[in-house]
Amino acid sequence: MSGTENAYQNLLNRLDSLRRRSKTLNLARGVVFFLAVAVLTVLCAIAIEALFHMNSTGRYTLLAVLLLANAATLIWFVGRPCHAIVFRRHSPDNISLALKVGQHFSAIRDRLADALQVFQKHAENKEGYSLELADASLDRIYDEAKEHEFTQAASTRPFKSALKFSACAVVVCGLVFWIFSQSLSGASNRVFHPSVYFARNAGLVLEIAPGDTQVVKGESLAIVATVRGEFDAEVKLFVKSPDAIAYDRHVLKKTRGQSFSYQLDDITTDKIYYVEAGRQRSADFSISIIERPFVRSLHVKLKYPAYSKLGRQMLDENVGDIASLKGTRVELLLQTNKSVSAARLVFDDQASVPMTVSGKEISGKFTVARSGSYHVELTDGEGLNNSDPIEYRISLIEDHFPIVQIPFPGQDVDLSKDMLLPLTIDAQDDFGIARLRLGYRISKQGIDEGDLQFLKVPSTRANSDNLMVNYAWDMSGMGLMPEDVVEYYAEVFDNDTVSGPKRARSLTYRVRFPSIYEMYEEIAAGHEETFEDLEAIVAESESLREMLAEIVQEMKRDPELNWEQKQEVQEAAAAQEKMQEKLQQVEEKLDSMIDRMEQNDLLSMETLQKYRELQSLMQEMLTEELREALEQLQKAMADLDPQEMKKAMEQFSASQEDFLKSMERTLNLLKKLQIEQKLDESLRRAQDLLRRQEELNQNAANSQSQKENSKYAQEQKGIRQDTEDLGEQLEDLMNQMSEFPQMPMDQVESAQNQIREGGLPQQMDQAAQQFQSGQMQSGQETGQQVSQGLQQMVESLQSAKKQMSEEEKQKIMQALRRSSHDLLNLSKQQERLKQKTQGSDRNTPGMNEMAEKQQDMLSGLGRVTAELFELSQNTFFVTPEIGKALGKAMNGMQESLAGLEGRNPGKASGNQASAMAGLNEATAGLRDSMQGLSGASSGIGFEEMMQRMMGLSGQQQGVNQQTSQLGEGGQSGQLSMQQQAAMARLAREQAGVQKSLQQLMKEAGSAGQSDLLGDMAQIGKEMEEVVKELAQRNVSGRTIERQKRILSRLLDAQRSMQDRDYSRRRKAETAKAYTVISPSALSDPRARQGDRIRNELLKAMKEGYSRDYKELIQKYFETLAAEGDAETLNE
Repeated sequence: MSGTENAYQNLLNRLDSLRRRSKTLNLARGVVFFLAVAVLTVLCAIAIEALFHMNSTGRYTLLAVLLLANAATLIWFVGRPCHAIVFRRHSPDNISLALKVGQHFSAIRDRLADALQVFQKHAENKEGYSLELADASLDRIYDEAKEHEFTQAASTRPFKSALKFSACAVVVCGLVFWIFSQSLSGASNRVFHPSVYFARNAGLVLEIAPGDTQVVKGESLAIVATVRGEFDAEVKLFVKSPDAIAYDRHVLKKTRGQSFSYQLDDITTDKIYYVEAGRQRSADFSISIIERPFVRSLHVKLKYPAYSKLGRQMLDENVGDIASLKGTRVELLLQTNKSVSAARLVFDDQASVPMTVSGKEISGKFTVARSGSYHVELTDGEGLNNSDPIEYRISLIEDHFPIVQIPFPGQDVDLSKDMLLPLTIDAQDDFGIARLRLGYRISKQGIDEGDLQFLKVPSTRANSDNLMVNYAWDMSGMGLMPEDVVEYYAEVFDNDTVSGPKRARSLTYRVRFPSIYEMYEEIAAGHEETFEDLEAIVAESESLREMLAEIVQEMKRDPELNWEQKQEVQEAAAAQEKMQEKLQQVEEKLDSMIDRMEQNDLLSMETLQKYRELQSLMQEMLTEELREALEQLQKAMADLDPQEMKKAMEQFSASQEDFLKSMERTLNLLKKLQIEQKLDESLRRAQDLLRRQEELNQNAANSQSQKENSKYAQEQKGIRQDTEDLGEQLEDLMNQMSEFPQMPMDQVESAQNQIREGGLPQQMDQAAQQFQSGQMQSGQETGQQVSQGLQQMVESLQSAKKQMSEEEKQKIMQALRRSSHDLLNLSKQQERLKQKTQGSDRNTPGMNEMAEKQQDMLSGLGRVTAELFELSQNTFFVTPEIGKALGKAMNGMQESLAGLEGRNPGKASGNQASAMAGLNEATAGLRDSMQGLSGASSGIGFEEMMQRMMGLSGQQQGVNQQTSQLGEGGQSGQLSMQQQAAMARLAREQAGVQKSLQQLMKEAGSAGQSDLLGDMAQIGKEMEEVVKELAQRNVSGRTIERQKRILSRLLDAQRSMQDRDYSRRRKAETAKAYTVISPSALSDPRARQGDRIRNELLKAMKEGYSRDYKELIQKYFETLAAEGDAETLNE
């Protein structure tokens, strides 16, 4: 920057200082002048009041004029200078100030202003001035101005004049107040208290406060009267309501000096009052009541969170206490006693929420976040608030954590062979379960593998507050190996969307995948325990039998029992009851063991059936006969009747003898069954060893490292150890077989020799060494030799198993042949007797001899019938037709015997012919049964029954398919002749299926296996209804539904025969891969039908049917599904 420019800027700064000083002096002058005017106007107002002694209205007017005058003076003399300082900072301009400086300093005159003007136009230079001359002019004036102080140009004369004026005003006012102090002091008091009444009479001034006023309803008001002047009488207050005539009189109490006061309490209505002091009376004053705002009515609406499903709730009027969930939206609607200007909700933590005001109606909202309290604060136009507002409580209802448990199985369990773990999961929450899942971790050989995993449990009842889910957890895809353990628990989340879902877990349970060896060890332990219990019962029963026999013998000599004998009888009765209780416990243990073997497929079907028969035998021993004998004995002892006691004792002894025989028979059967069970177990173990060895041979061929070689060597050692254990078991099995004749000991010994003499353990050791040393090729070859040896062992045990089945078959065949031979002999004898009877008359001698022969044949027939009845408990090959024929023959013989005894040979001959026909029919039926037995795989006949049931299912499927095809036409009533003929044929086919089912049910019932098929009576009725509807050509959706139920029930019965026990007590089926839940809202019927078809198909495909029958089932369900889709498209 050049020197000239610096000089220019310096001059401007000095001019700016002059500007600020001028404005400051002007402001000071204005303030001083305002004060002077204020003092004078106040003095004038006081003087006017002193002269005229105005009333309250006049004083208010005088005070208003005083304030207005002073306000105008303040704005004019103070406000304008302040505005110039703040908003007009550059006024006046620099040229005006330069001229002002020139005027003050004569040496400068207007040359400063000229130089500044020329320099300011330096850049434009329109006139063409010489720039050098302009700069030289500015520099010269700058040098001259250095000697002068520009701020001196600001004149102080106006300020001094204002100051003198103010001083004069103050002095004048002071003199006036000093001279007229008494009158002016009273006037000043009246001016500045315009609302107070001041009475004036004979030098007595009565000042009343507050005069006219307003009071909040219900509050108090102090009335103060100040008396100025000589006065010694009472000061009285007179008060009344505006509509009253008389005043209430009160005496004011002296407070201090010449002041008297009285307090009016609880003012609820407008009042008029005045004060008297002696003969001096004040003017009338009014007290106006104003009300505080308050809530006249309150309505509270609660809008609960959506997840709670509680909806909305309107509380009763004026009920403001809230008990709700967190997140509840509260809406308030209030009515007040008067219009208010503002309202708000105030909470206990001092937080507040403004409310919407519309006259007397107020509304507001807030969201419940915690427990606490709130109140409504109102403010009216006068600024009054509602006093002591009601404090309402906010109680937060806790959304509790959900609860979940696994009641079934509710304990650590072993996994069955179907790899399904049935679970019952029970979850509750106060407002709903949003999600359910299983958390699990797999442990292999005690070592956790991987992180915790989760499995979502399906449920169609989302957000239900009580959820019971039956879920079959399919573990087949988890890669579990024997001895692996899965730890699991159920986890649920509630549907709290406000605070976030809360989580709960059940107890953690363990499911273990047991090895086949462990399961067989448990079964063996169960067998031993059962043996020990039964042997103990037999021993105790034998001791009891001997004691009872002695007592019975003594009673024959002396019917009277002494006290000791009675005690022995009572002890025997008590001992027998305890034995029955122990037998009940053994039966329950046996039932559990049988279920365990069945679930894990540890027995063949025939052996499992024999176990169930043994269980039924034990149940028969727990009959009421022995208990009734005990009760009769105890009753006889109580009645002290020797004859009755003797009779009861003999009956009890006989019942106990039968009990002992049944126990011995049961024990022997159990021993034989244990042999069959151990043979089944040995066969399964051998097959498992063969499978493991073949897998090992295959895996070893792909070995890639020494670590894998070591692993295969350890597996081979494990197979060797299990093989040695199998050898020891086979040796025990042979020892048990030696107690019974006709046992397949040779085949078992052949299998045992493969281990003992065939060198299998040595070969396995060699293979393990070869794997360990890395000689995989040699190890494989040795492993192949081991597989061959194991294969031979399996074949030997299969042969032993088959031989045992053949022996059972042979026993049944022998019994059938024996019965057939006996019936044939009886038929021949009956024929000879018939021929002899035909040639006789009433007087023929030898009639009694013929009757005796008929009696002998009847007794023989009774013996054969009893044998066949007992045989029918173990096989289906004793058919109902054979029983009918035997009944016909027995009835004929009985009638023939009656005719011979009545000497009526004609009647006897006819009945003898009927008996012969019955015997011949029974013989033919036994011959057919023997022929069927020769082609059966076992003597029980399950396979034959299975084939017949499969045939019925296939026939029913064909009838269902054809009926569905005709259903649409039938429903519309438009049937052609061909369709009518087809329906008639279907009616005949359905009737044939019904008849075949009834026949099958009869055969199962006659063989004591009625529970094998379950309760098929209802299905028989369903078939009968279908036959009627088909015959009447009235096919509807109900007909098709009936046929579906029929087929489903036939499939269930077939599955019951194949996969379940054939006991008299039908067990609950293990849960499959579908989920059973509580009922929910109904969905589309066609969608439900499609889901049901798919579920039934999946369930049927898992039941282990043969491949041909699986294809038949699948084809049937696919047809149903296609028909459902077609109906949907048509609609």
